[in-house]
Amino acid sequence: MVKQDLEIDSYRMYEFSNNIGYIDEKIPDDVYKTILDEIDISFREKHPHNTKLVGNIEEQYYMPWRDNLKLFKVENYLRGLAGIYEKKFNYTQSMGNQTMSLNEGMSFDLRLRNCWVNYMKKYEFNPLHNHSGLYSFVIFVKIPYNLKDEFNSLRTRNPKQKFPGCFTFYCGNGLGEFVPHVIEADKEWEQVIIMFPSVTQHCVYPFYTSDDYRITVSGNLYLNPVSKPAVSYY
Repeated sequence: MVKQDLEIDSYRMYEFSNNIGYIDEKIPDDVYKTILDEIDISFREKHPHNTKLVGNIEEQYYMPWRDNLKLFKVENYLRGLAGIYEKKFNYTQSMGNQTMSLNEGMSFDLRLRNCWVNYMKKYEFNPLHNHSGLYSFVIFVKIPYNLKDEFNSLRTRNPKQKFPGCFTFYCGNGLGEFVPHVIEADKEWEQVIIMFPSVTQHCVYPFYTSDDYRITVSGNLYLNPVSKPAVSYY
């Protein structure tokens, strides 16, 4: 089960049974436009990124973010979302010695260091995996199918096990079970971001009812030590 907190402002917080979870939010239009512009650059240049990824996806392209002003804008937005997550789960402190130690007078800043766009086609999938960094995110840009059609497929017979086209987390429940937390992301999820701890295991199941691309952006935020106190986002 996923426990959903009451909606606060524009975001929603979800908690798994092991005291972690994820946050989702519809991205503000100005930030989203900046991301779409970078997707266009990435698609034109087509620098393959799937040699560094586990996905069974033919087209995954690196997003270079050469414009520092655009990068700063998106990083600031992502830091703010991570800060909201920290207030709820105190995740960085709970990591203990798995995060870097700091010398006196230093503090941490979050930086976007890996970012790529996924053009997923029918029958392709992303197997169970996790990411590097401290936080990871997925942005739903285009969902070309209707989940009702996917779930009504002859491949989906068990009404309690509906996975086609879904993004799914797998987390322990404290009893030794590794249980799924399914996000049924359809067209209404376009322009929505989900953010979660990078260690969280997740996968994307294949879809079958559309010949168009399912487009998402993925990326990782890393802790970056700085010599002067950084702005506190937490």
